[in-house]
Amino acid sequence: MAARLTASMSWMFRGKGAEEGYACAKALGLDAVEHSFPYETSAVDTAALLDEHGLELSFMIAPCRFFEGERGYACVPGREADFARGIDEALEYASRVKCRTLGILAGEIPGESDRERYLDVLARNLQVAALAAETAGVTISVEPICSQRIPRFALNTLEQAANLLERVGNTNIGLCLDTFHVAMEKGSLIENLDRYFHQINYVQLANTPHRNGPGEGELDLSFFTAHLLNRGFEGYLSCEYAPDNGLESGTTLAWTEAFIMQGKLRRRPL
Repeated sequence: MAARLTASMSWMFRGKGAEEGYACAKALGLDAVEHSFPYETSAVDTAALLDEHGLELSFMIAPCRFFEGERGYACVPGREADFARGIDEALEYASRVKCRTLGILAGEIPGESDRERYLDVLARNLQVAALAAETAGVTISVEPICSQRIPRFALNTLEQAANLLERVGNTNIGLCLDTFHVAMEKGSLIENLDRYFHQINYVQLANTPHRNGPGEGELDLSFFTAHLLNRGFEGYLSCEYAPDNGLESGTTLAWTEAFIMQGKLRRRPL
């Protein structure tokens, strides 16, 4: 099997509504799209749009007041009931749109707080979510976010996230490796990939320092992708970057052609 290419509504199609963004994904030859917070569109309408464009929804995130500045609350003491309701809402939506990977934002830890107390709450909440998701046929993915973007986020590095998953102890939960966040924490992409490969269940691709694509920043993302695919990764590889020259640029997905020709990456012919 080959890894599958998907693209992010948050970055590659940012500023576009679901209907326009999904149409762009189809025009690029993708067979899936990542939509972090699709909830403004009803699940029935999202499912219809996906069917219309021949797409799958590769990834979505459990609801929180993200656009009001809340970066998740899975780690926050006293918000357990809110978290459980959010998971129920997300899994019901995921079932209707046939999304099989649900991301969870850990939330922030205030500077004067007991970090271990917050991590204990996070671990317990993730155990609950992983069990519920397993029953629904959905896999949980947890993404660390670099301290440069969200300084007080509970999980800034893959190491922190991997250690937490060991505490959770459920096989229905894995790591989301976002190349931007890993590199911004000054971690080696290859070393992190190799060390945590068997826990990684979703990969997001973006360059530093401005979330551009392969060849448009500091990282050799084509080399990283080759290493990822040579290791046998068969999940979704998400283009979570904003192309320098826009979607109409011939280089937007041109870097993928060699991997497609080798049969290691899947994308529909245009």
